[in-house]
Order: sequence, then structure tokens, then C-alpha cells
Amino acid sequence: MKHTRPLAVLLIFCVVFCLSPLSAALYGDACGIDTIPEPSGYAAFAVELTTGTVLYEKNADEQLYPASTTKLMTALLAAERIEAGEASLDDVITFSYDAVYGIPRDTTHIAIDVGEELTVRQVLYAMLLPSANEACIGMAEYIAGSADAFVALMNERAAALGMTNSHFVTTNGLHDDQHYMSARDLATLMRECLKHELLVEIMSTPTYEIPPTNKTSETRYLVTTNDLQRPRSGSYNDKVVCGKTGFTTPAANTLATYSEYNGLQYVIAIMKAPKGTTFKDTSAFVDYFAENLKSVSVDNTIDFAKSVPTADGGSLLLEPAAFSVLCHTADDFLSYERVYDIPDQIVEPTAAGTPLGSLRLYDNGYLVGEAQMLARGDYLLSSGVTDGSLSSEPDPAVSGGEQTASPGTGKRGGFAGTLVKFLLIALCVALFCAMVYGVVVLISVYLHNRKKDRRRPRRSRSFDDHDLHR
Repeated sequence: MKHTRPLAVLLIFCVVFCLSPLSAALYGDACGIDTIPEPSGYAAFAVELTTGTVLYEKNADEQLYPASTTKLMTALLAAERIEAGEASLDDVITFSYDAVYGIPRDTTHIAIDVGEELTVRQVLYAMLLPSANEACIGMAEYIAGSADAFVALMNERAAALGMTNSHFVTTNGLHDDQHYMSARDLATLMRECLKHELLVEIMSTPTYEIPPTNKTSETRYLVTTNDLQRPRSGSYNDKVVCGKTGFTTPAANTLATYSEYNGLQYVIAIMKAPKGTTFKDTSAFVDYFAENLKSVSVDNTIDFAKSVPTADGGSLLLEPAAFSVLCHTADDFLSYERVYDIPDQIVEPTAAGTPLGSLRLYDNGYLVGEAQMLARGDYLLSSGVTDGSLSSEPDPAVSGGEQTASPGTGKRGGFAGTLVKFLLIALCVALFCAMVYGVVVLISVYLHNRKKDRRRPRRSRSFDDHDLHR
């Protein structure tokens, strides 16, 4: 029993050590190119928006404190109401006592006074550039009547967006143990904000001025907290369009970023990061993606056409609509795995251009492109069969010698491929641990036997001599 405890500890260590890399999904590493940068933050998530390809994730679904990235949700609700005509950028918000003094004075603010009047536009800039906390409470009261009522709207919107690891308690991100978000949810929130040109315009502005108001004769000069957008900062990156920072002591540093390069769009979320690392790590991601990834427009879609049998014994050719593929600079996307989700047979009358399923392309198990499959011609319409609707030509995907698959059954892509890889790794780890266990047991037995031999009393020479003469 004394030997089993250290052996158990060793086995646990081996399993944890060998499986720990699986906590981070590395698209770049899987494709055999230079290692993707590893961020210092505890959690991170990066996605390319035009294809939806997840490029990196680490602890992406853990519930963490978001700090001032919370303000993205407050701004999103305001922008949605402005676009719906329920509010106006020129509306005036009069700040209440609760809005002004509802925050600790040692937190970020722009010294708004009780009864001071600012426009909705000015309040949005105050929220998103210098990250003014009292501005969020003023916006919440303007939209919902109270901060508590507004927080309820925040949680409703989070649920609608599928942010399953998020819960809001404050409008500005000041710390509360029950106020949290995951890195994946933060990226989802940032992506939704990008749908509103108003928010992109505000977040991408390095500086903004609020002229004198009814309570102050001084102009307020607002400056973004995002060093990636400030040309004179040491962290400036011209590929970054906009972003939102956050910091509290329990949350550490958080950052949500949007960047563009060569037609590709990236959202990067980093949470619970040490001081001075979020800008550097985000910039490393941005530069890495710009150097190694490209978007290829697939114009010759006939290369991906599929022939489907029809009920009358013929066939109908399906061809994808034009689409784009995310790929590494040295790759040929024609070699990527194709997964078709299309009917086994065409029975109903079908017009040319009718969507009949989809095509997805996978690179080492990562979705890098998808398109609708469209009927290339008519089938069983009253006008008869149109030229080109029934096709006797061979399936391009098959005649070209390329392997295709049903959804989820490709040799490299989809869930099945990922599951097989995981099982193989787990099997290798189990075999390795068994070998280590066997070696340790053999060594333990050998050492135990040697110790017993040493303790066994030796016969004296006189006894041996006597015994030999008997």
C-alpha cells in the first residue's frame, strides 16, 4: 500500500501533462505552420468572422469577471433602440444623483455632475472611450428608467445571443461576484456590436471632445483606453479597427478587439490577463493572422458540384453559390475535405437556383468555408425539363479522384474526426501510463527483495564446516 500512493500521483501527473494541450484549440498548429502565439491571459478566444472559423480558444467557456467590457452590452442596447427609432443621438440625458454617486469615486469617470445634461451621443463616447462608469448608469436610467431594470434587459439580450456563460449585475462592469462572462461570450458580444456602424465609429475614434455643458465651462477631452488604436502609444497596430478594454483587481485585464486585413475580419477576446500583456498578445494574434491566413474567393464552383439522383431515374446537378474560403497562404483549398449535406434523391419539382442543402470545407477538422448547394437546372416543371437540368456528366468531385463524405463522417473534418483524434491521444496516454506503472512496480519489487535478502541472517562459517562433514 505504501507504494500505491506515489504511483497514483505519477499516473495523474502523466494524464494531466499529456492532455493539457487539448485545452487550447490551435488552428495554425493543426495545419503544420508556425506555432500560433500563446497569450498570457487565462482565457482567450479568436474567430474569423467571414467564415466563422474558430482560430484559437483557451478556457473559452469559463465564467470570469469582464470588468469594463461589460459596457459593450450597455452600448449595444442603446444602439439597438436608436436604430429602432426609440431613442435619438440628440436626446438629452439629465444625470441623477444615483447615476453620479452610484459609483465609487476612485473608479473611472469623467466628473459628471448631478443635473448635468449630455446628449446620448456624448454619453456613448464617454462610455466607450475613457470608460466612464457614471455614464453607463445615466444611459441605463434614460433607456429603462432605472439601473436594475436595465440590467434585466442586459440579461435578456445575453440569453437571446446565446451567451450561456454570462450574467450581468451592473451596467458598467464594476465588480460583483455574480457578474461574469466567458471569453467566447465576450467575442459573441463584440461581434454583435460590430453590426452597428454607430458603435464601430465610436469605438474606432481615438479622441473625442465634449463641449461645455450646463454644469461646466470646460471642454472635456476624451481619449480611448485602447493603446492598439493610439498612434503614439507603444502598442499601436494599424490592422486594429476598434476594441474595448477592461480592468478591475478581481478581473485583471480584459480586452475585446476587432481587426481587418486582406478581406478577413477577426474578433479576439482575452480575459484575466496580467498587467501589460493584453495589447501585446492581441497584436501578436493580429500580425500572425495577417501573415499566415488569406481569403480565397471560389468563383469556379463547378469544381464542387454534386450530382443527385432524381425520382424518374435521371440526375440533377447541384452547384454551390460563390463563396470564400479561409486558408493558409501556402495551401490549395481544393485539397480540403468536402462535406455535403444534400438530399439522397430529388422527388419534388425543382426550379433552377433552388437551395438544396449545403457544402462545408474543413482543413484539419476546422470549418473554413461553406456555401448553399443550388439546383443548376429545372426538374419536373410544367415547362418541361430545361437544358442542363438533368445531367449525365460525371460527378466532378468523384471523377476528379477527390474523396467526399457525408456530414460529420469525413476522414479529417467535423465532430467525428475530432473525437477519433481525442480517443487516439487518450489511448496513447493510457498505454504510456501503463508502461510507467509497470516499470515502477518492477523497480519496487526488485528493491523490496533486495531489502529482504539483506535482513536474512547468514550462517556462520563453523556451522557450514560442520554441515559439510556430516
